[in-house]
Amino acid sequence: MSKFKDIQNKNSYSYKAIMWGTEKGIITGSGVIFAPNNTCTREQIVTMLWRLAGKPAPKSESSKFKDVQDKSRYSYNAILWASEKGITTGANGEFKPGKTCTRAEIVTFIYRYKNTVK
Repeated sequence: MSKFKDIQNKNSYSYKAIMWGTEKGIITGSGVIFAPNNTCTREQIVTMLWRLAGKPAPKSESSKFKDVQDKSRYSYNAILWASEKGITTGANGEFKPGKTCTRAEIVTFIYRYKNTVK
C-alpha cells in the first residue's frame, strides 16, 4: 500500500515504479502526496540520481554555482556530486535548481549518470 494519498491505483503504469523509488529512498514526495502529474526541477532530478547512487559524499564542500550556495538546501550535496561527476555542467556559472527540467535535460542527466557513475 502506498503512503501517498494520491498514489493508490495499483493498476497505474507508474505504481510499481513509485513504490520501488519510495522503498529505495530515491523519492520522498511532498508529505503525504507524490504529485505524479507535477513536473520536476533540475535539483529534484539530480537529487534522485544522487540517491540512486547511494548518496555519495561530494569531494568538495563548496559549490561552483552562483545560485547554489545554501548548504542547508536539501539538494546541495546532490548538486555538488552531480557537478563533480559531469552529470550537470550548468550554464554561465549557474545551475538553476528550481528551473523545470525538459525531457532533453532529464535524458541527458540520466545518460551522463549511466556513463560516468560506477
